[in-house]
Amino acid sequence: MIFDFSNFQLYVNMILSIIITVLVGIIIIRPMRAMQLDEYKNKLYLDYLFGAYRLKFLSVVAYCLAIFAICFSIMNLILSLTNDYFLINLSILPFIVFSCIFALMNYKQKYKVPFKFTKRFTRLFVVNLALYFIICFLIISIFTNYIKLIGVSITCVILLLSYFILPFANLILKPIETLINKSYINKAKNKLKDYKNLIKIGITGSYGKTSTKFILSKMLESKYNVCKSEKSFNTQMGVVKTILNDLKPYHDVLIVEMGANVKNDIKKLCNIVSPNYGIVTAVGNQHLRTFKTISNLITTKYQLVSEVEKNNGFIVLNADSKNCMEFYKKAKCEKMITSLSNFSADMFAMDVVTDLDCTTFNLYTQSEKVVCKTKLLGKSYIEDIVLASAMAYKLGVSLNEIQIAISRLTPVEHRLEKIDKGEYTILDDAFNSNYNGFLNALEVLSTF
Repeated sequence: MIFDFSNFQLYVNMILSIIITVLVGIIIIRPMRAMQLDEYKNKLYLDYLFGAYRLKFLSVVAYCLAIFAICFSIMNLILSLTNDYFLINLSILPFIVFSCIFALMNYKQKYKVPFKFTKRFTRLFVVNLALYFIICFLIISIFTNYIKLIGVSITCVILLLSYFILPFANLILKPIETLINKSYINKAKNKLKDYKNLIKIGITGSYGKTSTKFILSKMLESKYNVCKSEKSFNTQMGVVKTILNDLKPYHDVLIVEMGANVKNDIKKLCNIVSPNYGIVTAVGNQHLRTFKTISNLITTKYQLVSEVEKNNGFIVLNADSKNCMEFYKKAKCEKMITSLSNFSADMFAMDVVTDLDCTTFNLYTQSEKVVCKTKLLGKSYIEDIVLASAMAYKLGVSLNEIQIAISRLTPVEHRLEKIDKGEYTILDDAFNSNYNGFLNALEVLSTF
């Protein structure tokens, strides 16, 4: 008989399936975190699974095969000695013990960007485990009675499926999530319609977005009430959350960081915010894992310029980035360029000097100059400061007010942040990295 649904058998099968599913729930947290960081896009998740995560995934494969071999060996041993049903079921203990150890290792692991138990994450988590429980229960129930342990052993291997059940669960939820996201996006767009005079600033680029956003907000605070997206919130739903939760009637300025992983991501953000001001920090060869080609990346970043053009707005571009200069030539709206080396730029910095405690430099427009000092270390920060200064200057903040704001800036967490620990000093640049930023970090380190 294939299915034996006597009450005792049914309860045993369910208990085993629940135990295994709970363990899978702990083990699957890391892949789910990757899914969350990849904005719940299956293609990006699978690229991650067979790319950056492949060594870890191979270790899981080796683990499952090893446990399969152990359980299968114990099954043969027990069946050669007895047909006692209780003993046969006890032979799953090695699987449970090793799974607990493996799950504990995953649970205790610290992440640079911890996962967030959002409502969407929770829905995906529940559906994923429900699917796994059903598969697990069916397998154990099929291989019942004297070949019971075969079902348990195969379930060990089915652990591997949990990594692939995840995108399938995501696919099941996609119609529901699309409707939910659209409802929130429409709410955000409708809310923005009530803010007729709101200055909306979009910031994008291959790097420097978050730093530029925080610096600009500090510069504008002397003149405006500013709402900005928190931390590194730069996805569609991150921007929507900022608009719905943080934007208040008294705000004059909304600063939105615009991130992109795949082609047309910036266009989607622009469709929500419709910025009339913009900053492009730099366009390099970052994120090519997801963009695939530099052409896709350039096209996507230019979408902010196109949106500002459509709104007859104003754009600031980094003259030290080759691709930004191409944007500058193409842009058909009011525009400014900034630089650390091009003295014909609309705003530029010269004589940049970094020591153990601060960075000093001269900030120029084509008609004014101020001497600046900041606690931010290195040329990368100065590049961001000049970009933000150009936008603040355009919005009526005087150069002297900008100078004061620069003197009060503090480092963004984990972005070349100096931490004094008595006898030693830490330069924390752990959030992420790029070629230029890494060279800048080494340059700052050389001053110590």
